[in-house]
Amino acid sequence: MLAHYALLERLHRRSLQWGLQAAILLVGGYLRLAHLSRPSTFIFDELYYVKGAQQFLKYGVEADGGQAVFIVHPPIGKWVIALGIQLFGDTPFGWRIAVAFLGILSILLVGRIAYWLFRSESAATIASLLYAVDALAFVHSRTSLLDSVLVFWLILAFYLMVRPTKNVNLNYALVFAVLGLATATKWSGGYFVAAFIAWMLISSFRAGADLKIIGARLTLPFISIAVYILSWWGWFASKIGYDRNWSDSTSFIGTLRSFIHYHAEMIHFHVRLHTPHPYMAEAWSWLLLKRPTAFYYSTPTTPAGTCKSGTCSDAILAIGTPVLWWGAIAAILYALYRFLIKQDERVAPLLLALAAGIVPWLFVGQRTIFFFYAIALAPWLVLLVVYAIMRSRNHPLGQILSAFFLLAVVVNFLYFLPILDAQPLPYDQWHARMWLGSWI
Repeated sequence: MLAHYALLERLHRRSLQWGLQAAILLVGGYLRLAHLSRPSTFIFDELYYVKGAQQFLKYGVEADGGQAVFIVHPPIGKWVIALGIQLFGDTPFGWRIAVAFLGILSILLVGRIAYWLFRSESAATIASLLYAVDALAFVHSRTSLLDSVLVFWLILAFYLMVRPTKNVNLNYALVFAVLGLATATKWSGGYFVAAFIAWMLISSFRAGADLKIIGARLTLPFISIAVYILSWWGWFASKIGYDRNWSDSTSFIGTLRSFIHYHAEMIHFHVRLHTPHPYMAEAWSWLLLKRPTAFYYSTPTTPAGTCKSGTCSDAILAIGTPVLWWGAIAAILYALYRFLIKQDERVAPLLLALAAGIVPWLFVGQRTIFFFYAIALAPWLVLLVVYAIMRSRNHPLGQILSAFFLLAVVVNFLYFLPILDAQPLPYDQWHARMWLGSWI
C-alpha cells in the first residue's frame, strides 16, 4: 500500500513538471511568434540570407538574374528559410517562421537534455524556462539568420548523444549526420564535430570498447562530410552556380575540382575578413556582454507603441539576458571545480560543448567577429546553470537563492523584452535599458 502511494506521488510530481514544461513551451512559442512580422523591413543580415533563400527557390542556387553569385556560407540554413517562404509566402512572417519554429523546438530539446543529464524532471523544467527567457536565443529565433538554425542542429546532436540508446553505433551515426547539417549551415559547426569526436572517443574508452570498435566508430564522422557535400545538391545540379564550370570540365573529377576551388575562395574570404565594424566583439568579451549587436534601430514618429510624445526608439538588441549570462560565469567556474576537483563527469560534455563554441574564436586574430555568434554558447550556459541549481537543492539557503535567481532572470527578460522584439517606446526608457555605455 505504501509503495502504491509512493508511486502515485511520483507520478503526480512528474505530471506537474510535464504540465509546467508544456506551459513554458506554449508561452515561449507565443512570444517567439507574436508580431513576428515586426519590423516589416530586413533585420541586420536578413537581407543576405532571405535573398539567398529566394534565389534557391527560383534557381536552386544563389544567382541574381540568372548570373552566379559568390556566397560564403553553406546552403542548409538558407534552405530552411526558403521552406518558410515556400509555405507562408515571401513576407516578413514567411522569412522568419521556419527559424522561429526551430527556436521553439530548441526549448523542448534543451529541457530533455537536462532530464537525461541530471535524471530530473525539475531540471528539465528549469532548463526549458531559462532557455525560453534567454534574450539572445529569443532574438535569434525571431530573425532569419543562420545562427539559430545552426544551434538547433547542435542541440539536437547533443540530445541524441545523451539520451539512452541500445544501438550506440547507430546513435553516433545519427549524431554525425545532424552535425553535418550544422556544418552545412555554418562552418563553425565543424568545431562541434571535433568536440563530439573527442567525446565519442572518451565515452568509448570509458565503456571498455576494444580498438576494433573504436576504429569503426572513427569512420562515422565521415557521415558529416557526406551530409555536408550533399547539402550542395543545388550547386551540383545547376549550370550557373558560382565556379560551377571553373575547371572547364563536366566530368566527375572536373566538377570536384570546381567544388574544391570554390571552397578555397570561401576560405580565403573568411581568413581575410578584417573589415572594421562598430559592433565587433572579441570572443573573450562575450560572456561579459561587453558589446552586444544592435540588429535594428529606428526612431518612429509619435505616437508609436507606448511612446506617445517626444523621441521614440524602436530597437532589437541581440544580447543575452544579463542576469542569466553573468550568473552563468559563476556556474562555469563551479562546474570546472566539480569536474577537476570532485571528478563529476556529468559536466564534462557541457564544458566541451562550451569550449567548442568559444575557444576557436579566441584565436582568429583580427578577423571581424560579433557577439551574436555567442548564440552557440546559450544552451550550454543554461545547462551549466541548471547543474549548479540542482546541486544546491539539498540546502535550504541554496533553494532560496536559486528561486530568487530564477525569478530575477524572468523579470530581467521581461524588462528587456521591448528592445528584443521592436516594441516602440520612449527614448529614455530605451536608454535606461542600456546598462553599459558599450551597449549603445
